[in-house]
Amino acid sequence: MDAIKKKTEDKNAGLFIYGRDFSTAIKTEDTRGSVINYNGDCNFEDLVISLPGRHQVLNAALALKTIEVISQKLPPNTSRLNPDTIRAGLGNIKWHGRLELVSKEPPILIDGAHNPSAATILADSLKEIFFRVYRRIILIVGIMSDKDIRGIMAPLLPLAAEIILTAPAYERAASPQKLAECAAEMGFTNIHLSPTVKEAIDMAIKLSAFSHQLSAKNSELLTPNSELILITGSFYTIGEAKEILGEKSVLGSLRETL
Repeated sequence: MDAIKKKTEDKNAGLFIYGRDFSTAIKTEDTRGSVINYNGDCNFEDLVISLPGRHQVLNAALALKTIEVISQKLPPNTSRLNPDTIRAGLGNIKWHGRLELVSKEPPILIDGAHNPSAATILADSLKEIFFRVYRRIILIVGIMSDKDIRGIMAPLLPLAAEIILTAPAYERAASPQKLAECAAEMGFTNIHLSPTVKEAIDMAIKLSAFSHQLSAKNSELLTPNSELILITGSFYTIGEAKEILGEKSVLGSLRETL
């Protein structure tokens, strides 16, 4: 922070710090998003953010403060964003591939976490929000070979009841065997291998209570919707998964060469 303060002084730039110059208070949060109060130059109550995760609350606060700062520098007769526009923007925003629930039956969540920081944020969101709804997680992971495999898996594997390691159809993808070696070295044994993302999804559904609804209905511990299938590790992995699940192809035409 000292380095940032010095740089702003050198550039004669303003410095606005979250918690000091602007802040938020979370009123409610669930798997669909959050309702917050924002306090800055302007105050907003009951702002709906349609993206789940506490990190998205911080992102929204930064966006709102940026709007406030820019608005102060606009010419007097320039059109400014009004509160209704801000509410509509935050309430209707969508971010594909980030904590995106792509199926309800069975519940399937995708997230493109492809570095340790993103994986940690994903793990925090699971613990803070998604474990309120789901009791078990079946984790599907596919990671590129040049990424920090251990750093990505470390926050996530402890949260999973079942772990399926796979590889998207891209040249840089780490093999399921390589992922399994890393997972085993980290002490995880509840591991399944799948050569393709499609087979991994099929395996996850078979492992879930959703595929055993008759027996699950007689159990107090698990119901068909008490388990969450989470697909993560790479945007290539989740892009392929979305196409398999009937979504519009995003990465289907993209290929790489070594």
